[in-house]
This record gives sequence, C-alpha cells and structure tokens, in this order.
Amino acid sequence: MSILDLQAEQQPLEVQALHARMSQVQEQLLAQTPQLPDALVAIHKMLIEHEELVHLLDDDDIQKLHKAHEIHKQFHLVNKEVKKVGKNKKLSNDDLNNI
Repeated sequence: MSILDLQAEQQPLEVQALHARMSQVQEQLLAQTPQLPDALVAIHKMLIEHEELVHLLDDDDIQKLHKAHEIHKQFHLVNKEVKKVGKNKKLSNDDLNNI
C-alpha cells in the first residue's frame, strides 16, 4: 500500500465520498468520450499559444461582473473617497493636487 493510499484512507468521509464520486464521473466521461483527454490537451495548448482566446469578456463586461460580485458579497475592492469642500472656501494648489 502506498503513502497516497494511506493518506486517502485517513481523509474525512466527506472527502473520500467526493473522491469516489469524481472518479465515477471521470470513468463515465472517458467511457462516453474516449478522446476527451486528447481534446483537453489540444485545447490547453491552443489557449497557451493564443492568449486572445482566453479573454472572452470585454472591459465593460468585466466591470459589470466585478460590480455584481461586490454587491453579492457586500464587499468593495476600491472605496471611492469624496472630499467635501465648503461653498465659500477657496481651494489651494495642494487641494487641487490631491483630487
């Protein structure tokens, strides 16, 4: 028995069940499409050679995705800072440089 087998047996039951289910799915996928590993290797090589294939979203779509994620997680990656200036206060050069 190998060390990997011993480590797998010492995992919690949930992890063992997950590994068993993933192995079952892998076997079924390979039985239905025997050329799947070759296809995945070819796709991976193409994505490495042609980086433009990886970028499926434009900047606006990425911005919408980030905004939706921030709303969903109630987390802001960048907080916008708003400076309040009095109506009659004159701005100095330092104030203008800090904007």
